[in-house]
Amino acid sequence: MQPGVNIGRMNQWQLIFIGTFAVDFLLVWLVLFRASPRYRLPLLLLLVFVETGLHGAIYNTASSQQNFYPQSPTVDYLSKEFPNGYYKTFTAEGILLPPNLGSWYGFNHVNDNDAVGLKTYGDLKKGIGTLVGGWDTYGEPLNMDRLSFLGAKYLVFPKEAGKKILETNPTRFKIGFEDGNTIILTQMALPRAYTVGSIETVQELLASPNPNLVQPVKTYELAINGSEKINVHAERDSYLILNENYYPGWEATVNGKVVEIKNALGLRAIALQAGDNTVDTAYKPRSVRTGIYVSLLSFLVWGYCLATTRKRKLLTGDLPANSSESVS
Repeated sequence: MQPGVNIGRMNQWQLIFIGTFAVDFLLVWLVLFRASPRYRLPLLLLLVFVETGLHGAIYNTASSQQNFYPQSPTVDYLSKEFPNGYYKTFTAEGILLPPNLGSWYGFNHVNDNDAVGLKTYGDLKKGIGTLVGGWDTYGEPLNMDRLSFLGAKYLVFPKEAGKKILETNPTRFKIGFEDGNTIILTQMALPRAYTVGSIETVQELLASPNPNLVQPVKTYELAINGSEKINVHAERDSYLILNENYYPGWEATVNGKVVEIKNALGLRAIALQAGDNTVDTAYKPRSVRTGIYVSLLSFLVWGYCLATTRKRKLLTGDLPANSSESVS
C-alpha cells in the first residue's frame, strides 16, 4: 500500500473488526449466562464453528499471502542484502515497510514495535528524532549518527524525502535502491556484533559511531527466534557488544560456559577472554520455567483429586461398579 492511499478504507475495516468482536463477546455472554444449560454446549460449539470455520474460510480465501507479506522490488533488494542479518534497516514511514514484518523476510528494523517498553533501549531510540504515533516512525530531522550506532545501514524513505536528505549530505550516503516511490540510502553503521576494550567505549561510540573503532566478529548467525551464534577472535580480554536490546531472561555461553550478560547503554555486553571464542545466546526467561512447573504441578493435583473423588464415590455407592466412569 502506498503512502496516503486507502487509509480511510483501512480505518473502516478496523471499525468493522472491532464491531464484530463486540458482537462475538455479547453472543458468548448470552450463551454462557442466559441460555438453558441443556443448550449451552451445542450453542457454544455452533458459535465456535461460525467464528473459526465460516469466517476463517471467507477470510483466508479472500486474502492471499501476497497481501500479508508482499514481494516488491524494495523487499527483494533488502532480502538479498541480509544473508545473515549483520546490519539493520530503518523505515522513515512505517507504511513503506511495516515494523515487525521484517522478521518474515529475514531482516530487522531499528524502529520495531517492541511488545515491552524497555527504558534503556527506548532512550536510545528517542535519540533518532521526534517519534510519530503509529508504526513507530519518526519525523525529520533524523539523527543519522544514532541510526548508525544502532546498526541501521539501510534507510528506507519516500523518494522525495530521501532525495532531499541525499542532497544535504551527499558524501555520507549512497543510493542502494530506487524506484518510482521509494529510495533506500545506505550508510556506514556499526554491525550487530563487535568487540571493544571496555564497556565505557560504548559511550564514546554513541557520540561518534565510527565502524573503524570497533573489531567486527568473525561470523554471526541469527536464528528466527532471536538466538545468536557468534565466532570471534579477541586479541585481548574485551567485551562483545550485541547491537540488540538488553532484557532479563537472555542467557549466554562462551565456549560452553554460562556467562553474565551486562547492560551497556541498553545493549547487551558479554565479557570475553583473549583468543578464539564461540558465543551462543538464547532467550530463556525464568518465568517460562516457573510456568511449566506450576502447570505440571496443577495437572498432577487435578489428576489426584479426580482419582480420589471417583474412588470415594465408588466406595460410597454413588458410582456403580460397572459404570464407564469407574476407576480400574
